[in-house]
Amino acid sequence: MIHVIIVNGKPRAGKDTFIEMMSNALREQGIDVDTFSSIDPVRWMLTMAGLDLTAKTEADRKLLAVVGAELEEHCGFRTNRSYSQVEQFAAVHQRSLGVFFLHMREPALIEKMRQMLHWADLTTVFIESDRAENVTSNSADAGVQGMTYDHVLSNSGTLDDLREVARELLATIVKPLAPF
Repeated sequence: MIHVIIVNGKPRAGKDTFIEMMSNALREQGIDVDTFSSIDPVRWMLTMAGLDLTAKTEADRKLLAVVGAELEEHCGFRTNRSYSQVEQFAAVHQRSLGVFFLHMREPALIEKMRQMLHWADLTTVFIESDRAENVTSNSADAGVQGMTYDHVLSNSGTLDDLREVARELLATIVKPLAPF
């Protein structure tokens, strides 16, 4: 049995740190964890074409958003790749608990994944932070708040505060693991 947690938020909101904290807490409980970003296959393609996107500049984000949107429209590239990753993880965890974290930005793609993953326990999480960048120059970053998430979490305190938020969320959504 797997639980899919789709994580979103503005750039620099602490999504990766949050997932790392949640993953560590799960591993402490003996739970397998995997993570995938729906934009990584697009980033890989552009990197193979010779582009350096490691700086994550606003121009890099815009390029990734535009190419990712076109590939999604053309063949469902990002959602199909994401689904394939979740499906592979689920095949390994038919008789055990696993948690799969999926980075996905666009609300329309998140809703599409919710439909595609109707067979999985799925939770959407939005990370808010006063340290986040308010990037609106591309469709992916501009639309992150364009949906209702299952959980909206604040990351405006210390790392210990965020770690506590992560543990509380896991105790709530991955019920067999409670209490942390």
